[in-house]
Amino acid sequence: MTVPKKLVKATVSAAIWNYGAFAVGKALVFVSTVMLARLLAPDDFGLLGLGLLAINYLDALSDMGMGVAVIYRQEDPERTANVAFSFSVATGLVLTALSFL
Repeated sequence: MTVPKKLVKATVSAAIWNYGAFAVGKALVFVSTVMLARLLAPDDFGLLGLGLLAINYLDALSDMGMGVAVIYRQEDPERTANVAFSFSVATGLVLTALSFL
């Protein structure tokens, strides 16, 4: 089985864009954190650090594998997408309530 060159090129291009966007996003977070470290008092920056930790943890939980599950499950894709959407909205509401508390 041979893979078409067009597919390989599209995959490599998408991977480069994905990793580039990830790196730029992390760099922006790093730069903004350094700037806030210079502007805020140590106690305030510690509180900000705890908030960033909680937000990053909740962000990791937010997807819960729904995107992968939608791609994996081939039968009845419309129903699968609707269930995944509903579950994602419910998860977002619960995590928002938790972060608010």
